Order: sequence, then structure tokens, then C-alpha cells
Amino acid sequence: MKNIFGLFLVALALLMGAQLYAQTESLSFAQVDEKPMFQGAEAGKFATTWVFKQIKYPEEAYKNNIKGRTTLQFVIAKDGKVKNVRVLRSSGSELLDNEAVRVISSSPDWTPGKVKGK
Repeated sequence: MKNIFGLFLVALALLMGAQLYAQTESLSFAQVDEKPMFQGAEAGKFATTWVFKQIKYPEEAYKNNIKGRTTLQFVIAKDGKVKNVRVLRSSGSELLDNEAVRVISSSPDWTPGKVKGK
């Protein structure tokens, strides 16, 4: 079985770096009154309910025993779409970074967070 542990411990860091748009300003995940929800669950479930099921460890990385952790940042827009996915800290491998970005970029829509009811 392919070891994906090293590549995608990003789940926790992912959500800490998440941002959402509220009106015309961008707010950090910690600044909202109501946190974004992923498929009816808290954002923390995003990794276990969706991310880990979508990961396809790059074959070349597996063959060459390449491991690492990629930290990403992304925006949950007002319409719930994941946007502006970017690498904050590289794993050191473009293969792993690209897979992490691919998975997060293909996320289904979220329920956006709210600030003051909006």
C-alpha cells in the first residue's frame, strides 16, 4: 500500500490557512462568526471525508521514495467555490505540491462562512 502520510499531513495546515471572502474584503478562517462548512460538516472534516479519498500519490514520487508535506492556502468565495489555491510551503517536490493543489482545486463547493450574518 502506498504511503501517503508524509505528503498529506497538510490537512490541518490547509484549514488554518483557509480564507474566505466577506463582502469585498478577505478574512482569515479565524476571523469569521460562522466557519465555512464542507458538505454539512465542520471544515476540519474536509481532510478525512474528502481530501484523503481524492489523493493519488504520484507514481514517480512513490518509486523514488519522495515524501514531504505541502502547506496550502485557499479561499472559500461567497459562492462556496474554492479559489486561489497556492502553495505556502513546498514539500520540496513539485510532484507532491502539484498533487496537493490538484486535489484542493477540485473540491466540491462549500457553504461559505459568515460575518455579521453575511
